[in-house]
Parts: sequence; C-alpha cells; structure tokens
Amino acid sequence: MASPFPSQLVVLGLVPGDFQSAASFFNENLASHGYETGIGDSEGSESEAPFTGNGYRGRWRVNSIPDCGAVRLTLILIEQA
Repeated sequence: MASPFPSQLVVLGLVPGDFQSAASFFNENLASHGYETGIGDSEGSESEAPFTGNGYRGRWRVNSIPDCGAVRLTLILIEQA
C-alpha cells in the first residue's frame, strides 16, 4: 500500500484466478456494495474502470499474468471530502 497524495491510497496485489473472473467480479459486484461504476475500458489482457461511492472515488485495474494462475490488481482510492 502507498499514499502518494493526501487522502489517496494505492493498493497493489495479486488476485488468484483468471483475468475474466477478476474483471467480472468488479464489474458485477461493486454496485451491490454501494459503488457506481463509470465507463471502463478493456483491451486484451487489461480491464479497468472508475467508481464512486461510500465517500470514495477511485479506479480498479486488473492485468493478466501469463501462465501464473493469478492477475495483478491495482486499486486507487481517494477519500472525498
């Protein structure tokens, strides 16, 4: 975890599973937890989208890692005043 700017949190990690499952998780589950997803982008081995809700705005991104059984997750959260 890192905090490059005040009120900003960046989380980097690995998610077990395949790329499609990880991207689908964020696309399908954020709304049921109080977040509104903005227009995202998906190309090849990367998928990402902005989101807002619960006092935060941010962006999630997943990238496939060939022959690994996991995907790379980047999650940026910014606390809204």
